[in-house]
Amino acid sequence: KNILILINILFLLGCCIFYGSRMIHYYRIENPKIEDVKTLVELVTLGKNLTDNGDGLYHENDMYYYKGKNVNNYLLYSGRLFRIVSIDKSGYMKLITEELQTSMVWGYNQEFENSYVRNWLNDDTDSYKSFLHSLDNTQGLLVNTNTCVDETDGKTITCDKNYESTVGLLSVYEYNLAGASDSYLNIGSYWWTSNKDSDGNAWYVYKKGTVNNDSSSGYTYYSYGVRPTITINGKISNFKGTGTKEDPYEITFDKGKNLNDQYVGEYVLFNDIVWRIQETEEKYVKLASADGIKDKDYILAKYGSKNMYSADYGIGNYLNVTFYNSLKDKDSILLGVFNNGKYDRTNKYDLSKINEYTVTCNIGLLQIGDLFINDVEKYYLATRTLTSDNSIYQVLEDGKIYIGNLKEEMKIRPTLHVKPDLKIVSGSGTKDDPYKLG
Repeated sequence: KNILILINILFLLGCCIFYGSRMIHYYRIENPKIEDVKTLVELVTLGKNLTDNGDGLYHENDMYYYKGKNVNNYLLYSGRLFRIVSIDKSGYMKLITEELQTSMVWGYNQEFENSYVRNWLNDDTDSYKSFLHSLDNTQGLLVNTNTCVDETDGKTITCDKNYESTVGLLSVYEYNLAGASDSYLNIGSYWWTSNKDSDGNAWYVYKKGTVNNDSSSGYTYYSYGVRPTITINGKISNFKGTGTKEDPYEITFDKGKNLNDQYVGEYVLFNDIVWRIQETEEKYVKLASADGIKDKDYILAKYGSKNMYSADYGIGNYLNVTFYNSLKDKDSILLGVFNNGKYDRTNKYDLSKINEYTVTCNIGLLQIGDLFINDVEKYYLATRTLTSDNSIYQVLEDGKIYIGNLKEEMKIRPTLHVKPDLKIVSGSGTKDDPYKLG
C-alpha cells in the first residue's frame, strides 16, 4: 500500500514537472523577454497581445488584424501617427493614418487606380506634392501596398481584386473586419475607402461610422477626407514604444538639428505662433499655422471683394501687411510661390490645374490638396472655382470642404516659407511641445 502511494506521488510529481516545464517553455516562446525581441513585428505579435474575443489583435489564417475600439496599435512614423491595421505572414504591416491628411474629390466615375486620390497619394505628377513625397526614410522600409478594389453594392463585400501601389486606401472589407463603426477606425470624420459601386460612386465612411456612396450629386462631386495606407517591413530593429497612444510604437531614425531635417507633420514655434510643417525642401520649409490667428479670441475676416488671392487687397493684404509687420523674425521668412488655381466640376476637379495660377508673396493660404487642411475648422482656403467669382473654398465642421461666400467672416490660417537652416534648440516636435528655434 505504501509503495502504491509513493508511486502515485512520484507519478503526480512527474506530471507536474513535465507539464509545468512545457507550460513555461511555450509561455516563454509566446512571451519572450522584451530585450530578446529583435524586430518590431516580433514585439507587436507577442502572445500576450493576442485575443480571440473582444478588442485586440486577432490571428487567423497566417494574418494578424486589429479589431474593436480599445486597441494599442498606435505607431509613430515620419512625423505622423498611424494605426496598425494588419500584419501578413511575411511580417509586412499595413498602416493607416490616424487623422485625415487632406480632403479632395475622388475622381470622375473612376476606378481607384485611375482616381485623383491615388495620384495624390503617390508620386505620379509634378503638378503638386504627393503624400508619398512627404514621408521620410522610406528606403528599405516601405513595400508596396495591396489595395482592395472590388466593386460592391454595400451588402456583398469582398476582397478578391487588388491593386498594388506604394500608397493606397483602406477598403470597406477591411473596415468591416476591424469592427466598422465600433472600431478604432471610426474617427468621427468623412473619409474615402478604396471601393466604388457599379455606377461609379466611391464609398466613404460617414462621420457616424456608417459607409455611404453618395459621392456626387449631378455634376457636383464631394470632397471627403483622405487617410492613406502604407505597408512597412516589420522586420526592423530601430523601434521603441509600447503601442499605446501615450507611448506609441515608433520607428526611430537619427535626425539633424536644422529645421529641414525634421519631419513633415511635426510642430514648430516660430514668432510665438505654433506652426505645422507642410514641406521640407532644400531651399525652404513651408509652415502652416496650427490654428487660426488669435488675439485673445480668434481674429475673423472676410475674404475680400475678389476671390483671386493677392497681397494687394482683401485677406491677402491683411496677411502681408498687418500680420507680416507684427512678426518679430521677418528675416527668416522667404518669398514663397502659392498656388491660386481653380477647382470644380468645369475642369473635372483635376488637381493638376491648381497650379495654373500662382502668386508670390510672404504670406499665403492653404489650398485643396495641401496636407493637414482638416486640422482647423471654419477658415478660408486660397482655392477658387471656375463657376463663380464671388465664391471661395472653405473648411467647415468635420473637416468638410465647401464653396462659400467671400463676405463670410472666417478664421485666418496663414502659410509661409522660412529658411531651411534654422536651428532646433529644444522641443520634441509635438503640438504640446513644439520645436523651438534659436
